[in-house]
Amino acid sequence: MITNSAVNNLWITFEAGGFFLRKESVAIPVFFSNDDIRQLSFPLAGIQGKKLWQKESREALIAEISQHIGMPAMDYDDSRFVSNVVSQYSTDNDTISNRNLMQIRKEAMAALRSTNPDYQFFERKLNEIDLLESASNLDKLNTIAEIGMEVTLNSGKATEILLGQLSWFLPESTTDKAIISRVSEILWSWGLQAVEYQRNAAVVKSVIQVMKRVHAESIKYGIVQATKNCTSALASMTARAQSDNLQEIYQYLISEKLREA
Repeated sequence: MITNSAVNNLWITFEAGGFFLRKESVAIPVFFSNDDIRQLSFPLAGIQGKKLWQKESREALIAEISQHIGMPAMDYDDSRFVSNVVSQYSTDNDTISNRNLMQIRKEAMAALRSTNPDYQFFERKLNEIDLLESASNLDKLNTIAEIGMEVTLNSGKATEILLGQLSWFLPESTTDKAIISRVSEILWSWGLQAVEYQRNAAVVKSVIQVMKRVHAESIKYGIVQATKNCTSALASMTARAQSDNLQEIYQYLISEKLREA
């Protein structure tokens, strides 16, 4: 994923070089803007990449990944791809991202990247997302998801704060299928990262508690995709804990059931 911050990151170039040393590996650069392409250096500059903001390029990306992993050609919902990925990350797409959300995200992540992370400031920034009137709930969720994909790699405390923020999108009266489905997707990715990277049993339990609530809502309102996301997430987290021999987490996960809360 070639972003503005990645093009000048020597570690990205180093990792990409490793792909060329392993015949079984394939590198597919995915560009977020034309500016990123112009700044890219070798070895990635020598590979034909995919432009996230072009529909035909997105289709080619899906087809190429399917081919490399031995899957038959697949149809996918491009509108969902656009709403969940393109509109949030690409600066060359037709959808204008909310600048306020982008600024809040930048400031929130800066608070965590300092030598002494400022969790109170981080939480205040997340609260600003909820209060922002110029953005839709789905845009807010996508911003939180983007923050979470970085945070849940290594910070248990920040993950707990994020989970609390995520709960604000699940009021008792919500029947918004798009919101509930999106929350289920977010929890899936955060849960896997909590198991694989943090290996933190307390955080895993917190993820599951929110997931149980989402599962209950999805059953109540007949949101089939969200129900499947929750059950698949639990299965994936359990499998990862077992394969990594994380006994405390594994024992907890196999004892949990996604029943209605």
